[in-house]
Amino acid sequence: MSGLEGLNDVQREAVLHGTGAVLLLAGAGSGKTRVVTERIARLLRDGEPPESIVAVTFTNRAAREMRERVAQATGGKMDPRLTISTFHALGARLLRVHAPALGRTRAFTIYDDKDQVEVIQRALAEVGAGEGGQVARKVREAIDRAKNAGAAVDAADLPLEVVQAGGVRVAEAYERLLERADAFDFGDLIVRPAQLLREHPDLAADLQRRWRWFLVDEFQDTNPAQYQWLRLMAPPGSNLFVVGDDDQSIYGWRGADVGNILDFPKDYGGARVVRLEQNYRSSGHILAAANGVIGHNKRRLGKALWTERGPGPRIELFEAATGRDEARWVAERVKTLCRDDRYRPGDFAVLFRTNSLTLDFEESLRAARVPYVVVRGRSFYERAEVQDALAWIRLLVNPSDDVAFRRAVGSPPRGVGGKSLERLEAAAATLGTSLRGAVGRAVEAGEVKGRAAAGLREMLSLLAEHRESETSSRPPAERVREALEASGFLPDLRDRGASRDPDEPARLENVERLLQAIEEYEHDSPAPTLAGFLEQVKLVSDVDGLALEQGAVSLMTVHAAKGLEFPVVFVVGLEAGIFPHDRSLRTGGDALEEERRLCYVALTRARERLMLSRARSRRAFARRAYGWEDAANPPSPFLAELPSDVLESRVVPEATLVRRSFAPARVRAPVDDARRAHDDVDDGAFRYRPGMSVWHAQFGAGRVVSVSGGADPRLTIAFPDVGEKTIVARFVSPYDA
Repeated sequence: MSGLEGLNDVQREAVLHGTGAVLLLAGAGSGKTRVVTERIARLLRDGEPPESIVAVTFTNRAAREMRERVAQATGGKMDPRLTISTFHALGARLLRVHAPALGRTRAFTIYDDKDQVEVIQRALAEVGAGEGGQVARKVREAIDRAKNAGAAVDAADLPLEVVQAGGVRVAEAYERLLERADAFDFGDLIVRPAQLLREHPDLAADLQRRWRWFLVDEFQDTNPAQYQWLRLMAPPGSNLFVVGDDDQSIYGWRGADVGNILDFPKDYGGARVVRLEQNYRSSGHILAAANGVIGHNKRRLGKALWTERGPGPRIELFEAATGRDEARWVAERVKTLCRDDRYRPGDFAVLFRTNSLTLDFEESLRAARVPYVVVRGRSFYERAEVQDALAWIRLLVNPSDDVAFRRAVGSPPRGVGGKSLERLEAAAATLGTSLRGAVGRAVEAGEVKGRAAAGLREMLSLLAEHRESETSSRPPAERVREALEASGFLPDLRDRGASRDPDEPARLENVERLLQAIEEYEHDSPAPTLAGFLEQVKLVSDVDGLALEQGAVSLMTVHAAKGLEFPVVFVVGLEAGIFPHDRSLRTGGDALEEERRLCYVALTRARERLMLSRARSRRAFARRAYGWEDAANPPSPFLAELPSDVLESRVVPEATLVRRSFAPARVRAPVDDARRAHDDVDDGAFRYRPGMSVWHAQFGAGRVVSVSGGADPRLTIAFPDVGEKTIVARFVSPYDA
């Protein structure tokens, strides 16, 4: 049967499933993207209308890849009637049609995090609760949490300082300002479509009839609001096909709820659960390590990855004396593998729990002359000159966009200073309109005059002349260039580019690259508009913006690495308080389980070789109270969960800790000499006692049976897998079991 060749039995079962709900539990590297695309292709081959199929995922990159694969599977260009989209893009599409029912026009603007903070600052000022940026960010987080949960903002969600200042109505003021600016925020792209479907059951019924086949990728990343909306579009009894991996649910801090995928079989009674467990990415030892760690989670549906690729090299587990030694080891291993095994720098990734660990690795790779890149997202669209140009483009689409108006009015300067802008904002608040709508009143009343009044009139004239029209046949990029020229924006950049500042020419180049991006959008879109381009820009996610370099080692967080894979992966900083994060160790439960899922994601990014490392001491976490240069860090509890038979351990003996010259000597409590000889040993850093839990790089977690003193203390330790071993004390670390 066409398109099914090469699928394994379980993949084929999922592709050929008929009607009714399905949960495809797809382990890392199990070929789930191919299953989704082949299922879509199979539905089309079976005669299902393209407009009856909707597939949603979380990033533009994933949606683009899915469209390309569907086109390849169907032997031609993808039918435009088929919807493959992100959640937010699908929400924006529905709102473009139904925005008037929610008090917006179809030309509404989408506000991102920075836009939200600016609006919230105005809302705080309006209700008399201050307008500080830090407080505004806390309020934004509270509003986002509520919208992710599909709930209204409650006073209890707001920062205490806002409530105490009488700002309990700040969320209402924020929503009012959004409506005045003809804007929605990101949360609205989910909760507002759900609101529409609840308030208009006829619309919900129409979508359910039209979208008969609904597929959701990365279902484990959905938040409660997305699940509520999904159940309105594809309720129980429909042909909902969700694909996800509960073991890779790592975005709880963004509002994702692993309970959505765990509860799906119950919520969609009779749903078929299909498990993809054969892995096509990683070698056997890597999968055994990942299975060993994730198996300690209690809240999971359960599966075990396996492969036909063979065991592969053992996992290297390196225990360094310091964080700097750990980083030097990583750099040397990269150089050695490139020399002896013909790897290239672009084959390597160094993954860490937090960005704060990058410095030592950057320094060591640079010293070893190994090219590297610190991978982050969205940097191009965050550049100031690009943001300035986008502000003008936003106003061409939606002149009521107050955030864009404030930015564009000073790019280039038009004599509208802070005082004039404050008077204009006061007039807008009195009239209940946008800044643009208040210009006439403010000028006529003499509230804004002189050069500022002339500058504002000129700006309104430019917007009226160049504003996008739905009936315009001229290409969007051409209209934007003309408007940026007429506004003085591009001439100003060119004048500044002639200065001696070496950064100025690059700013003009960045804006030219933005114009090129509009032209590329025109080429790819069947009906290009500036509103469509802006929507595409706003919906770019962090992952979409990642810039990997083929010839460089990638340094990135584990969150950023999700969805990627590399021949060789280093997972570094495996210490309690770093990975897992300190907060999860304090709270335990679901938080610690999410950290373990994050570890599972990190391990399964590796195809051929996996390297794990920790440092016994790290300068960023020194316990200054003891007066030592560095302080010992306990190993990550996840290391104790690794099967010992897949590990190859490399341990550097712990160097003597050096006391800082300006620190007071450490004062030790008196200890009875006889008790020291028989009950415990102090090796200069720790006191070991029988019954104490310890960790060894090769044998994992164990319990001290007996101790012996002397210049080189020795411990007899019972390990669950290998029995009792006598080990020099400096080769183990205390372990909080």
